[in-house]
Amino acid sequence: MDNRQGRPVTRAEAADHAAFSDIRYAQCWEDADTLVAALTPAPGQVGVSIASGGENTLALLASGPERIIAIDLNPAQLACLELKVAAFRDLTHQELLELVGSRRSNRRPDLFRRCRRQLSSVARAFWDARSAQIERGLNSGGKFERYFATFRKGVLPLVHGRSTVRRLLEPKPQPDR
Repeated sequence: MDNRQGRPVTRAEAADHAAFSDIRYAQCWEDADTLVAALTPAPGQVGVSIASGGENTLALLASGPERIIAIDLNPAQLACLELKVAAFRDLTHQELLELVGSRRSNRRPDLFRRCRRQLSSVARAFWDARSAQIERGLNSGGKFERYFATFRKGVLPLVHGRSTVRRLLEPKPQPDR
């Protein structure tokens, strides 16, 4: 990316404008199916993906290339992806959904401990210092997700009542969506 002076932005300049000590995006919000269809990774190919929350990187990997290399300026994003990879390896589907926060759970610390041994020392140290985030669910801990939670709790109730929100979230047939 270029800055206003027309020079490439360096890591040092980017670090002046964004904090890289914590997760900014705990989950990817883009459509992974569209990404995979556009890039069409093939067996034998090696690809590169911005780690972010990890879902797009994992979707690209699941499509069958030889490997996907995850990169990110923010080491916290790499720790996020690393824990998700460990969870896929060590947990059942239900347990993974609990760890990331998609299902209610009172055993997230135990689930994390099961995955912890697979993490690099850097990722272990990152997550060991964030036990409260583990307890809330991995996918709730990014700056972006915290913004959405604030909006959901503080702004949405002023705009729509609970019954309206429930109706909006009810499953509907495709034509009614």
